[in-house]
Amino acid sequence: IDGQSPAKQALKPDDGRTSRGTYVWDLAALNLKPGQVVTWALEATDNDGVKGAKVGSSAKQTLKLYSDAEHRDEALHKAEALWLRLIDHLADRMESPDRANPTPLDAAVAGKPNDERGTQLAADFVGLVDELLEQRDPPAALLAALQNVSSELNRDVSQVVSQRRFLLRLTGREAASPGAKAFVDSKDGAYSKQLARQLSASIATDIAHSEKNVLYLEALIDRARMDAIREIAQQLRKDRQELSRLIDEYTRAPNDEAKDALMQQMASLKLRMEELRKRMQDLSKGVRDDFVNNEAMQQMQEEFGMDDALSEVEKLMKEGKTDEALKKMQELSMQLDEFLENLDEAGERADEESDPELARQYEA
Repeated sequence: IDGQSPAKQALKPDDGRTSRGTYVWDLAALNLKPGQVVTWALEATDNDGVKGAKVGSSAKQTLKLYSDAEHRDEALHKAEALWLRLIDHLADRMESPDRANPTPLDAAVAGKPNDERGTQLAADFVGLVDELLEQRDPPAALLAALQNVSSELNRDVSQVVSQRRFLLRLTGREAASPGAKAFVDSKDGAYSKQLARQLSASIATDIAHSEKNVLYLEALIDRARMDAIREIAQQLRKDRQELSRLIDEYTRAPNDEAKDALMQQMASLKLRMEELRKRMQDLSKGVRDDFVNNEAMQQMQEEFGMDDALSEVEKLMKEGKTDEALKKMQELSMQLDEFLENLDEAGERADEESDPELARQYEA
């Protein structure tokens, strides 16, 4: 389990030359945590009494326990990638000369690639929404926001595409589809001028909506990162409590089985601490300073340095100094509580600085 020392489970063989049967593996007894990986294989030993018993093994198989947190993290990374593309879409619209009112015909022709990229982006938002809807427990806030952005972007881009196509066909800058009805501009060009103004207005609407969506998705992604950190920290707290229980149990009745369980729990806690550290590093790279100050985040990481303390607990246990190990665990508990308190304060600051009107537009 996650690189821990392997354990063996004896299976009852048949009396013949071959053995067939079924074994029901009780995974509950392993006390697995979400996301943990179990590697297993079958091993058989023959009864060669002349040259000595030989061992054969099957290929190794892996089993990974479903993790809601990992699926949410994956969705978050995909949402962030779409958010970055939405920023590019906004920049394309704002820098394109076809936003002038009325839109010049040459600019209307040159702006078609922006529509193509926008159409693909809207489709990819729809694809991510569909993917999240198939998950067991999708992140509600993120899903609601993506649904709104997807719907609005698709509507805005479709409107621009439609008006651009009509304008270009009316003015002869784009050939009509075979069999389609041809439209003719008025003698004074009033129809094309009106379409040019409508196209400019639709582009302006797309820009306004994209600006709003960029800002909200940025805040939502930052908050989701903090929630992911808090979720792991809460699991660390549970692991720490379990570790303290095992130390106390070992103190009351020292034995090899209790000590092995204790060391395995300590190894699991170390893995979670490493996972938390990696997520914190990822968070500090992308989160805005007005959400969590990067210097403050760095300080939180330094103060959270529990791995050294945990290594000391492990050393004390191996030396048989259980009372000192329990005392050190109490210090770890205080560090973890302080860390969680800092995360909560960061979340509260984000809530205070968020735009409530903007947030209401995205509520599920």
